Amino acid sequence: MSTKYSGMVVKVAWRNVWRNKVRSAVVVLAVGLGLWAGIFTASFMYGVSMQRLNNIVNSQLSHIQMHHPAFAEDMDPAFLLADGEKILQQLSTDEKIKSACGRTIATGMVASPRGNGGVVIKGVEPLEEIRVTNVHEKIIAGSFFDDSKKNQIVIGEKLAEKLKVKLKRKVNLTVQSLSGDFISESYVVTGIFKTSSSKYDEGNVFVRMDSLANMLGAGSAMHEIAFLLKDADLVDSAKNELQKKYAALSVESWKDLAPELDYINEIMDEYLRIFMVIILLAMAFGIINTMLMAVMERTREIGVLMAIGMNKTRIFFMILFETVFLTLTGVPVGLLLSFATIRYFSKTGVDLSLFSKGLANFDIEMIVYPSLDMSFYPMLIVMATVTALLSAIYPAYKALKLHPSSAIRSV
Repeated sequence: MSTKYSGMVVKVAWRNVWRNKVRSAVVVLAVGLGLWAGIFTASFMYGVSMQRLNNIVNSQLSHIQMHHPAFAEDMDPAFLLADGEKILQQLSTDEKIKSACGRTIATGMVASPRGNGGVVIKGVEPLEEIRVTNVHEKIIAGSFFDDSKKNQIVIGEKLAEKLKVKLKRKVNLTVQSLSGDFISESYVVTGIFKTSSSKYDEGNVFVRMDSLANMLGAGSAMHEIAFLLKDADLVDSAKNELQKKYAALSVESWKDLAPELDYINEIMDEYLRIFMVIILLAMAFGIINTMLMAVMERTREIGVLMAIGMNKTRIFFMILFETVFLTLTGVPVGLLLSFATIRYFSKTGVDLSLFSKGLANFDIEMIVYPSLDMSFYPMLIVMATVTALLSAIYPAYKALKLHPSSAIRSV
């Protein structure tokens, strides 16, 4: 098809689109709103996934943890990091590491006069801990330890409800020492925290490191070193370097500690693509239906065009261009709407507090901030263009099947 005639076909197609302004406007609006709904939903899911990952890393896992190789099997307190202090000093000079802390860890029982439960007891140095985790930011009552008191404990809101205790109430901790004896001590609740995970809040408590170490008979040794990196993207390389340097220890990244999080993170991009394909397929059926109606309404007109010498190739491209114009006119509408909506809610957030109890079981925050990588938009434009082209094939094919004489006689 020559340049002269192709230009003519394009002009005719564009004019045909706006001959029925109401129908074309409805299709453009449908395409725009469909894309907006799809993109915003995708950004919401992506925001939930990223927030969940960041919350768990920042409040529970950190980027990398180091243990005695046998400690992870059953958290036996006998498997200590004897050189923990020395390792912490060495890590403080590593340029990749932002902050690090040591912990003494034990499993035990916590009890009050009105309830009890099994917990993981984390002995921490408060000033070090607040540089690695954000649990101190989740305190809803009291404080993350008070220098003026001894035997302090910080517990989760869910555990406080289970034990039926409040601030300044006493609870009893029981652990098995390194010698095999069961040791119990009384602690005062000085802080209550609430994270996005009710399970974590119910199953973890914090005490001072020296207090738990004394109960265990562990001296100044620790069980775990956790740290954050300056660049989260360097987790894998930093882990490999540290594993070579400390070959006798177990060095694990958050991906090893919670492989399900890494799996969700890896498949999120694919999931979003599949989701958008479904949205675009639904949009394609609407476009096909609209263009078929347009072809059927213009049967006589198409027959006349064929009769006066317009060949089937030009007819095909005319219908093709009409479909593409309709679709691609709606795409910018959808992109602009979605970009503006995501930008707004990425700052204000979407409040899900109405579903707070259920969401807490899935480590999801009450305020979700939608987000979407900018690289998603070019891919979406390509997908929408392909959808437009594919949607045009069947209506254009139906137009080509028309016989000029029969088409002209149609009413």
